[in-house]
Amino acid sequence: LFIAAGCSSDKAKVDKYISEAQEYFDKEDYQAATIQLKNALSIDSSSVKANNLLAKTYLKLGDAQETFKAYMRLEQLEPENLDHKLQVASFFLLSKRQAEADRRVKEVLEKDPENIQALYLQAGLMGSQKSDVKEIETVYLQILKIDPNQAKAHHILARLYGFQKQLDKAEESMIKAISLEPDNITFYQSLFGFYTSKKQFDDAESVLNKLMAQRPDDAV
Repeated sequence: LFIAAGCSSDKAKVDKYISEAQEYFDKEDYQAATIQLKNALSIDSSSVKANNLLAKTYLKLGDAQETFKAYMRLEQLEPENLDHKLQVASFFLLSKRQAEADRRVKEVLEKDPENIQALYLQAGLMGSQKSDVKEIETVYLQILKIDPNQAKAHHILARLYGFQKQLDKAEESMIKAISLEPDNITFYQSLFGFYTSKKQFDDAESVLNKLMAQRPDDAV
């Protein structure tokens, strides 16, 4: 009876700490959220909810090392969770531990061949391994077959087309990316640079004017 009561009490404490941490997180007080989550984990280190929120909190704080550790714990706690696996793979890719990233990406794609995040990581791995541009292009086209509204994929395809001197396709992809994310200043900059490199200065000026109309505070 006392053991059961103690377990119930511990769970209540963990839930309370996580709830308070979530409140701090929502208020963007990430340091305070971290303290409450550590309190929760000191009672139950296997709490998926606490570890998950801790990973997100460290990410907001810009602490890559602690974020990675939190996602590694989550992967160990829920080895079948594809999201955790991809988060860990992302960190391994950034740290150039390609074999670790590649293994996880392949595991995800075996279970979910249309997982867009996994396909982006696959393309990133192929790029870091100096794969053939056409092969990388195929992955991004696959992403767009799954979701034609992936602005990021259109933008990267534009760069790949430019590398291959397929300038009409590059221009078309950049314009499409802007149409999908009209607030993304990077897309305007890419198209502006594209036109200036081709000495199409009227078109470049038109892009700049559209950017200034869309983002007057950012266009300088």
